Amino acid sequence: MIEFVPNKKFVWVTTESKRSSDKFDWTGTKMIFELSPKNDGTLITFTYDGVIFENEQGRLKEICDYCIKDLLYKELQSFTLTIEIAKSPQGIFNCLTDVTNWWSVDFEGNSKEINDEFTIHHPNQHYSKQRLVEVIPNKKLVWLVTDSTLHWLGINKHEWTNTKMIFELTAEGEKTLIHFTHEGLTPKMECYTMCEKGWTMIIKSWLIHFVTNGTPSPQMTKAAEIRNKGLAQKQNKYGKTSFNRSIL
Repeated sequence: MIEFVPNKKFVWVTTESKRSSDKFDWTGTKMIFELSPKNDGTLITFTYDGVIFENEQGRLKEICDYCIKDLLYKELQSFTLTIEIAKSPQGIFNCLTDVTNWWSVDFEGNSKEINDEFTIHHPNQHYSKQRLVEVIPNKKLVWLVTDSTLHWLGINKHEWTNTKMIFELTAEGEKTLIHFTHEGLTPKMECYTMCEKGWTMIIKSWLIHFVTNGTPSPQMTKAAEIRNKGLAQKQNKYGKTSFNRSIL
C-alpha cells in the first residue's frame, strides 16, 4: 500500500509479479480505490492503472467487474451480526458445531468436521443443505449452502444456494466475540428481510441461550412445536394421517 487516506482513498502497487503462461510482468501496476458520498450510500471508484495487452482489455474488465461488483459487494452488503459472550472460544466453537441445540431440531447429518454435510428441513417452509468447507478449531467455521428451497419465496426459491454462513471467534479478555456473516445474503434478495429477522433471533437469543445455559432455548423448542402443529393440521386437512415428528 503506497497511499492511504482514511475513509477516502487507498492505493496498492504491485511490487512483484509473474504470469507463467507468457511471462507477462505487471510490476508497477496500481490498484486505486476512491470513496465518495452519494445520496445515502457510498460510491466506490476503482481504477486499474497499469499496462494491459489490447486483446486482454475485455477479460480484465470482466475480472474487475467480478471482483468489485460481485465479491466486494457481497462482502460489504452481506448480513452480519456480532455478539459478545462470557465464554471461551473453545466452548463457543463446540456449541456452534452442535447445530441441533441452537438452530433447529429438524436436523440431519453431521456438523463437526471438514466436508461434513447436514440439512435443515422444515417441510413446506425451508430446506437447506450445508457443507463444512472451512474448520479452524476455536476460531472459524464456514458452511457452504449447496442446495436450498425456501418455499415461501415468490420469485427464486433457491436464493440461499451457494451462499455461506461464516462464524469467526475472537477472544477479548474473558469474553469472546462471535462475528457472524451470511455471505451472499444481501438486501436486494427477496428473502433478506425475513432472514435478517430470523438470524437475529437465532444468534442473539437461541445461540446465546445454548452457549450460556447448555440447553436449547425454550423459544426454539416452542417454534418447532408451532411449526410441527401447523404441518400436522395441513396434512390432516388433506386426509393424511401418517404425520409423526418428535420434538427434542
